[in-house]
This record gives sequence, C-alpha cells and structure tokens, in this order.
Amino acid sequence: MARHKEFDRDKALGAAIGIFSQHGYEGSSTDALLTAMKISRQSMYDTFGDKRSLYLEALKRYNTDSVSRIVDDMKGNGLRSTHWKPPSSPSPRVPLPRHRLAAWASVPSASSAGPTMTSRR
Repeated sequence: MARHKEFDRDKALGAAIGIFSQHGYEGSSTDALLTAMKISRQSMYDTFGDKRSLYLEALKRYNTDSVSRIVDDMKGNGLRSTHWKPPSSPSPRVPLPRHRLAAWASVPSASSAGPTMTSRR
C-alpha cells in the first residue's frame, strides 16, 4: 500500500528552484536540495525522480511562473488595449532581457557527460 505524501509538492519544488538558482545544477548537492525542500531522499526520488528530473521540472515551473508574471504585468499596464497590436513578424535581432535563469548552470544530458543547455546573450 502506497504511503500518503507528507509534504507540499509545490513548496518543495519552490525550495528546489531557490537552491538551483543560487548554486546552479552542478553546485546544488542532493543533500542541500533535501534540506531546503524538507523532504527525505526517498520522497525526492519517488516524487521527482533523480536530480536531473527535479532540475528540469524546476526549470519548467520557473519559466511558467515567470511568463505568467510578465503577462499579468502587461495586462496591468494596459498593453492589451485596442491601441496595442502585436507585430506582424518578430524582429530577428530583438535582444532578450537577461534572466535569473541564465545563472543556472547547464544540466548534463542523460546520454553525454557534457552540458546540454547554455545561456545566450
């Protein structure tokens, strides 16, 4: 019989985001993640899989939350008014703002020892 989870998955994921954003993937030890998430090693593996899977889920959540905040800010500033129209085609050289995620270290792929994600300027 499966045991009921005794922790808040969203809070644990939020704590992992904090650790990864401060230390990057390579610099975030599993022990540091477990301490911040306030869960056992077995709970982490049962819920999120391995460290790489946890990182990828944290990255996805961080991106989703960030985009949602940007959209909310845009709506709050009246950018959805009848005067604003989206561009017909995106500019090929529009610089993107540097994001806190750019500080996150790259994640090694499952098939290679080298990094698979890089930050761009």
